[in-house]
Amino acid sequence: VIYSLINCGDRSDAVAKGEDTGDIEMLCHSPASAARPDPESGIPMFCGPVEVMFSPGRDISLNFTRMAARFDFQLQSGLEHGDFTAEQLVLRQSPAVAYPFSGSRYCLKEEDGEYARDGDMTGPHDLERLQNGEKVRFYSFENACGRLLDNPLRDPSQKIPESGTSIGGYLPTYLELTGTYTDKSGELLSHNTYRMYLGRNNYDDFDVLAGTRYRLTLTLSDESGFLESWWKLDAEVSDSRQFHFVTHEYQLEAGSGRLVKVSGDRPEYGISYTLEGGLAGVSFYPSTMMLNNGRNLSRREGRLVARYWDGRIADSCRIVALAYKAPADVSPIGIEEIHTEWDSRNFGYIHDPDCPIDHGAHDPRCHDNHIAPWEDDYVDIDDCPHRIIPESECKNRILVPTGAGIVDISFCIACDYGVGGDGKLTYRKLVPGVDYELVAAYLQDLNGNDFEDDIQYTEPEYDGTAVSLSAQFQDSRRTHWHIHIQPLKEGLDNIGREYIVSSGGDSQLLFPYCSLDLSPTVEPAIHYPVCSADGKRIWFISDTTVVKFANTDTPSRKNSFMDGEEMMSSVQSGKGGRVTDVYALDMNGAVIGALPFNTDEYSCDILSHAHVTVPFPMSELKFYFYTGFKSCTLPADVYDAYLAARQNGREQLFTVRGNELGLSITDNTVSISLMEQTEFDSYHWDIEVILDWSDSQHLIVDTDGSWSLR
Repeated sequence: VIYSLINCGDRSDAVAKGEDTGDIEMLCHSPASAARPDPESGIPMFCGPVEVMFSPGRDISLNFTRMAARFDFQLQSGLEHGDFTAEQLVLRQSPAVAYPFSGSRYCLKEEDGEYARDGDMTGPHDLERLQNGEKVRFYSFENACGRLLDNPLRDPSQKIPESGTSIGGYLPTYLELTGTYTDKSGELLSHNTYRMYLGRNNYDDFDVLAGTRYRLTLTLSDESGFLESWWKLDAEVSDSRQFHFVTHEYQLEAGSGRLVKVSGDRPEYGISYTLEGGLAGVSFYPSTMMLNNGRNLSRREGRLVARYWDGRIADSCRIVALAYKAPADVSPIGIEEIHTEWDSRNFGYIHDPDCPIDHGAHDPRCHDNHIAPWEDDYVDIDDCPHRIIPESECKNRILVPTGAGIVDISFCIACDYGVGGDGKLTYRKLVPGVDYELVAAYLQDLNGNDFEDDIQYTEPEYDGTAVSLSAQFQDSRRTHWHIHIQPLKEGLDNIGREYIVSSGGDSQLLFPYCSLDLSPTVEPAIHYPVCSADGKRIWFISDTTVVKFANTDTPSRKNSFMDGEEMMSSVQSGKGGRVTDVYALDMNGAVIGALPFNTDEYSCDILSHAHVTVPFPMSELKFYFYTGFKSCTLPADVYDAYLAARQNGREQLFTVRGNELGLSITDNTVSISLMEQTEFDSYHWDIEVILDWSDSQHLIVDTDGSWSLR
C-alpha cells in the first residue's frame, strides 16, 4: 500500500516506521499561508492509499490529486443606474489544514473553529482585473459539508445559514466581496458585502472538494431591489436624494392638460412615474411632464407617484380629474337694433383720500439751515420753499358726479339667423313676454361690477318686438348694460342669455383730470363680458359695441363674432370634431365673410423644421397658428420646447428651460433654434404651446414636417 505526498516539504518524520496506517490517515498538511500554491514549491498533491504489486524493473504509475479546490471568480456588471467599485475579495471559513488520506470527507464543525481562518485574498492587481471583468483565482482546502438543505424548488435565496454562519453545526466556506456602489445622481452611496456560499450549485450544496475546479460569476444589477438585504447582500446605505413635487394637488378640467413641476437633486435621473387610483382617461408624459385628462363623464381621483430607480417612493401628489360637460346644443338668439342715449352728465373731482403723498411735510432732501438761528443763512421751516406741494395742486384726484345722469336703451331679441341674397344678415324678431322673458337689465362698470349709487331703473316698456328702459343714477363709472333674457316659447331652448351693450351715447366724453374715456357709438369701446354663471352664453352683440368672445361649436348655432372691419377674435377648441359656420360681421352687422370651420383643429403653418447652415449651422423650427380665415393669426405663448434627437444611435434631449434652445416670438411667429451643431439622423420637436381658447397645448413636429396638436 502506497501513500504519497508531493510539494509538501519533507514529511519523512510525520509517521514512525512500523506505525499503524490509522496514523497515516490522520496525517495533515498545514501550510503557513493559505492554500494558494507556492510558485517555487509547486502545487501540494496526494495519492493513496494505492495497492500495488512490486516486481523488479517494473514502473509504478500513481495518479495524484491536487490537495486544494480552485475557484475562478468573475464579476459581471449589469448596472444601469450607477457604478460599483470592488474593494476586497476574500475567502472566509476556509480550512487551515488538509487531511489528504482521511477516509471520511473532511468538513469544519463549529467547535473546530480554530481550524478555520480567512483564506485566499485578492491583491490590488487582482481587484483591477476583477473590475475589468476578468477572472481571478482562489484556492481552498476541502470542506465537504454536503447537501444540508431541503430545497426542491432550487431557490438560491434558500441557501442561508441556519444560525450565524453555520449550517447544521458545520461551517461552510464562502467568498466575500466588499465594495461601494454610487448611483448616477451622486446622492446615494451603498457599502455592500456579498457572501457567496461555495458548493457544486447555488441552491443546496456546500461541498468544497479537493482537486475540483469551480467557476463562479456574480452579476450585479441595480434593478428591482438592488438595495434589499437578502442572502447574498448586506448593504449600509446612505441615501440623501431629494425629490418633491412643487404642487401636491392638481385639478384637471376635462380635455385639458397641466404641467407638473418638480424639484430636487437631479430630478430628471432615475425617476419613474405611475398613476394610481381611479384615474381612467388620465395620462402622464414624463418626457414633457404633462398631465392630460380625457373627456370622461365622471369625476375621478387618484395619485401621481414618483419612485426612485430602486423602488423607493420619492413623492406623490393628488390628482382630481373633473367630469366633462358637453355644451347644450342650442340655436343662436341674439340682441339687435340697439339704441342708447345719455342725458345730462356733470362731473367734478376731489383729492384722492388714498394719496400716499404727505402734502404738509417738509422735503427731507432740503439742505437749508433750519436748526441754527444764529447763523446768517437760517430759514424758519414754515417759510422754507422746499415743502411738498399742497393738496390743491396734487394730481392724484378722482372723478365724482355732481349731477344726475339718465341712460336710455331700446333693443329687440332675434333668432333664426341667416344670410340674405344681398349678403346682409337676416333674422326673426321675438316677442317679449311671449317668446322670452326679460329677467334683468342693469348698468355695470368696465369690470362687470355693480355698486351702491342710488340708481333708479324704470319699468321696461314693450312695443311689439321692441323693449325700452332707462336708468337715473349718480355714479359715472357705469359704462354698459348687462341684459339677461330667458327663452319661453316651445321650439326655443331653455338656456338663458346675457348680453353686454355699450352705453357710449352720441358724443365723445373727455375729462382733463381723469383717465376715463367713454367712446361714442361711432367709435365703439371694447368691453369684456362678465358671464360666469354655469350654462350661460353670450351671443351676438350690439352692432355699436366691439366685444371679444369665443364662439361655440355646434353647427346649428351659426356662431358669429365681429371686430370692426378685421378678424381678431378666436374660435374656441371644439368638443368632438364638429363643424360650425363662422361669420365675420362689420360694425353694422353685415356679413363680410362666412366659412365652415372645424373647431377641433387649429391650422398651423410650419415655416421651417430642418438643419440649416446659413447664417450658421443650426436646427431651426418656425411656425404660427391661424384660424379658418387664415388672416386671423393666433397669439401663442411657449412654456417650453423640447428637441429629442438621435445621432449615431445616441439620443439627446434639448430644452428651452435648460438654456440649450433659443426662443423668440415675432408677430405671432414662433422661432426655436439649436445653434452650432451638425445635422441629426432623426428628431422630433415637442413644444408646449398655449393658445387662446385652446385645450391643446403640445405641438409635435416630426422629421418629415408632419405635425399634430395634442
